[in-house]
Amino acid sequence: MILGGYASLVGIGLVTIGAAAFGMNRGDVPRDTHTKTYIVQAGDTLWGISNRFDSRDNTDAVESWIEQKNRIITDIQPGQTIVVPVRR
Repeated sequence: MILGGYASLVGIGLVTIGAAAFGMNRGDVPRDTHTKTYIVQAGDTLWGISNRFDSRDNTDAVESWIEQKNRIITDIQPGQTIVVPVRR
């Protein structure tokens, strides 16, 4: 029983690694994506910026990518410089 549980954990780990490396969901931001520096304007939202520069089906994934890459933990502010993915 313990060995079966261990095998399940290994399997889950491999699936997780594969999903992270190759992106399971359409719309995920690839690691080698092109980026652009953007200065936040008054009235900008992360969702709006995500939608403007990268038109993937999954805007939430793009928004999350921007938050992670720029270490954003609160609201963005006008004048703040951020890196955004650019879909070619």
